[in-house]
Amino acid sequence: MENQVNLIGRLTNFVSFKSSNNKHYIYFNLAVGNNSKTDFFTIFCFNEKFLKLAEWVTKGSPLAVRCKLKSFVKNNKRELTLILEDFKLLETKKQFEKRKEKNFETLNLSQPNFDKPEEDDLNQNNATNIFEEFGFDSWDLSQEQTNLDQPLDPKNHIEATKEEQLNFLEDFVAE
Repeated sequence: MENQVNLIGRLTNFVSFKSSNNKHYIYFNLAVGNNSKTDFFTIFCFNEKFLKLAEWVTKGSPLAVRCKLKSFVKNNKRELTLILEDFKLLETKKQFEKRKEKNFETLNLSQPNFDKPEEDDLNQNNATNIFEEFGFDSWDLSQEQTNLDQPLDPKNHIEATKEEQLNFLEDFVAE
């Protein structure tokens, strides 16, 4: 059985950068809503090729993520965390620029921006794929069949060791 968590939600804050022992990583919070309530997930990323994610999203940006669930013990308590393996931007570059501008205009960084998308915004034929701009392959959620069960290509997958990941997470939890 494969350890995989797929979520679609909106960023509740800006992507945060951290480093430990000259290894860089990012983390962010994702709000995932359902009919009765919203769940919030903190997602960590140790893969260097995803560090530019902060340039492509802002608070309130919709995002689909594929993660691994990791557990570790901290203070005799079992903790669970999500480690980003892949993601897909769910808004056009124009929508992103508009959201980014609005976030900086309001300067109210404590509340997420959950604008309802306009009907035109949901038309995938209308969307500009930011990944194409940067020459980056990502999920294609518009296709009926996806390869989400396929592992990432190890040649392109730069990841911290398990011990380094646990050290990062322990440092984060301690803060």
